[in-house]
Amino acid sequence: MAVLAVAALAVTFAPPAAAQQRPGLPQPGAGESPATSPGGGESADEAPAIVVEPAAITTDQAPGEVTDHPLTVGNDGAAPLHWEAVGEPDDQRRLPIHPPTPVDPVAQEPGGGGALESFPGHRGRPGWTVEPELPPVPAGELALTHSSESTLVAGTSRACSPNRGAQTTDSGYLRHFTPADFGVVGDFEVSAVSFGVEGSRGAAAAVTVNLYAFDSQQPFQYENFTLLGSAETSVGNEIMSAVTVPVAGVVPAGATLVVEIDVPAQSGGGLYVGAHSGTETAPSYLRAEACGLPEPAPTGELGAGEPQLLIEVTGGGPLVGCELPTDVPWLAVAPAGGTVAPGANESVTVTVDATGLSDGDERSTVLCLASNDPTRPRVEVPVSLSVAAQPELEVTPEQIEVSQRLGEATEQWLEVANVGDGVLTWEASLMAQECGGPAGVPWLELTPSEGELSAGEVAQLRLTLDAAEVTAGDHAALVCVDSNDPSQPRAEVPVTMQVFGPACDVVIEGVHAGPLTVAEGVTCLAPDAQVQGEVNVFEGAGLIATSATIQGPLATFGAALVEVTDGLVVGPVSLRGTGGWVTFTGNQVVGSMLVVDNTTADGPLLIAGNQLVGSLYCTGNQPPPEHGGQVNSVIGGMKLAQCAEL
Repeated sequence: MAVLAVAALAVTFAPPAAAQQRPGLPQPGAGESPATSPGGGESADEAPAIVVEPAAITTDQAPGEVTDHPLTVGNDGAAPLHWEAVGEPDDQRRLPIHPPTPVDPVAQEPGGGGALESFPGHRGRPGWTVEPELPPVPAGELALTHSSESTLVAGTSRACSPNRGAQTTDSGYLRHFTPADFGVVGDFEVSAVSFGVEGSRGAAAAVTVNLYAFDSQQPFQYENFTLLGSAETSVGNEIMSAVTVPVAGVVPAGATLVVEIDVPAQSGGGLYVGAHSGTETAPSYLRAEACGLPEPAPTGELGAGEPQLLIEVTGGGPLVGCELPTDVPWLAVAPAGGTVAPGANESVTVTVDATGLSDGDERSTVLCLASNDPTRPRVEVPVSLSVAAQPELEVTPEQIEVSQRLGEATEQWLEVANVGDGVLTWEASLMAQECGGPAGVPWLELTPSEGELSAGEVAQLRLTLDAAEVTAGDHAALVCVDSNDPSQPRAEVPVTMQVFGPACDVVIEGVHAGPLTVAEGVTCLAPDAQVQGEVNVFEGAGLIATSATIQGPLATFGAALVEVTDGLVVGPVSLRGTGGWVTFTGNQVVGSMLVVDNTTADGPLLIAGNQLVGSLYCTGNQPPPEHGGQVNSVIGGMKLAQCAEL
């Protein structure tokens, strides 16, 4: 075996299958220091407590798109919180970066034929300390430890002994490690275990290092341990040293690793696993059946010096992968650190930039925030970016306004277009008051109501507005178009239908052969209807004609209403004694027109925009006729009396 001298420590390298033993100083000397008590610091009630929301940031963006995402750093503690964005720690020997996973040991009372004794070889030298040299951690691996320091302190270790420390009984010294608490995000492959030795006397002890997998939801006892691997080593006469034992085992992701230093009974001496006086992030444990402890018992609760055993485990596994924002070209964080008062919050902006990225690219990292929260020193916020061609929703027109008669049904059209890239998935619904509210509008129908559009495609949506079952007045609704457009997931189109009366009792479509007499109710001539003869409307009846042709004279006698628009009358027109309203606009009349003694109490008497081959004569009308800005023209005649200015 080769021997390497380092300072005053002799380091012995054993063959690969054996252990590495590192004897410490045999007696107090240079470089030693008195034992110190665990450092001070804030108690849990006095410390800051970090709260970060949200727990993750996920974004889908188009190539070149830049988005901002809010992140809140809060302090629920009682002291100022200091935080900063950090990269992956470069220290390979690592304390937990998350609150250690707790375990539940079974209750036991020390007893039996033995007692917990300290190593007798240091009597008379209390406080002697040595920091044994631990092996360098191999590249790509971590050494997991719960100990704030590795300095061994004489007199702090305890072992079960039947004769005041001269001999030790069969015992197990244990620690548990949950790799996820140390930032490992998958299986953890153990390569070695190191432990301190305060002292070993007598014949060499055949020590076994056992690795167990454990479900932390179960009681912390041997029946719940699953052996993963073990290795043996021989520990001879040692004092204040560290021993490293190569041992292999794979800890499944999410499981807890239990490391046991199994020391058999020493008939002619004893072995005491070394302890330190610093702080620890999780307890160490002792199993010694001769002392009434058949299951692991926390060493800090045995009332015998509360030893904090120096045991660490080395291995490799995938890490969280924290990256500094400045090292991630598509990520920025502002601010990247700060101080938060107790009970306060700080707003942070996380900017994700897809500039230079292409359709189908994906990026991910972990934003890690380190703080002075003693129970949660690091918070990890996964950030993921998926770059994809994004659809863009466009709906036209932006609003629809119609005016129609009671009982009439009209059609309007909406266009839903994808003016972006990718595939647009859309769904349209009708709402009475607001999008997201109760669906359904009795007087409005929409088809189609859903679909998919490739880039550049347009869908035509037909809206049917039906005034059959409504009252006169204004009626409003919303067309709500929801889509997968990330920048505008919803478009709202207001629809207003103004309904006026009365409704049509008879509707004439196409060609009506011969004259038409309207003696009661309201008769409507549909667009493009033709009456091949004269039309007469008598007292109390009504006529509505839109874009229709009357091939003969038109005469009304005390009608309830007359509404003729955008049509053709081949013959003279006589409107007498109408008692409701008169609207005669945009028509061509081959003949003269008389408007006499109409009393349109329900609205203006509108004679506008007509072309007459003849004269226009108005008299005795109350109110007088109006043209609403559309002047009538006469050919071969005159405008007379009340119509002189029309």
